[in-house]
Amino acid sequence: MTDVVNHPSHYTQSRFSCECIAITRHLTFCAGNAFKYVWRHQEKNGVEDLRKAAVYLRWADEDQRVSVHAGDERMVNQLIEYHVTSPLRELSNAPEVYQALKLIAVDDDYVGALLLVEQAIAEYETEPVLLPAEQFDKLMTEAEQVDLEHKLAVAAAKRRAFEMGGVTAKYNGPDTFLINGDVPCHTEHGSIPNVGEPA
Repeated sequence: MTDVVNHPSHYTQSRFSCECIAITRHLTFCAGNAFKYVWRHQEKNGVEDLRKAAVYLRWADEDQRVSVHAGDERMVNQLIEYHVTSPLRELSNAPEVYQALKLIAVDDDYVGALLLVEQAIAEYETEPVLLPAEQFDKLMTEAEQVDLEHKLAVAAAKRRAFEMGGVTAKYNGPDTFLINGDVPCHTEHGSIPNVGEPA
């Protein structure tokens, strides 16, 4: 059984060869938080974690502090090389956002890391979701009874972009979405049905 308090799976079951805390315990507050949110985003909260990382990176840049506690620089450099950089080199399809980990912990390059994080957020939000055939058929059957554009917009409000039947719906902020890129529509938060979730 996984120890959810001392060794949560979103920090231990990833592409890296150590637990996140082995590195973040040597980082300053803002840098450490940005680091952990980038580290775990695929295993835990996806784009929400990337948004949190972006906030901490902005604060770290405003503070203009080094990322590593004094005296721990050599250890952090070795940990990053062995447990982050080397495993990423082995992965041919590693998301580019993980390069932000080195920029944060080794280079104190919060702006460069923020650019990678913001790029990943933008890609995540516009990445189309492939629906299983059964779910797609159900959605299309319902669309015959309900306006297709509305159905797609409701699905897009789940922070994903959808395209079906030549109609594109994209999340555009809290309770707002765009139909075909420019027609703003609104929905009440909390009334979004469970539509368009990946299988």
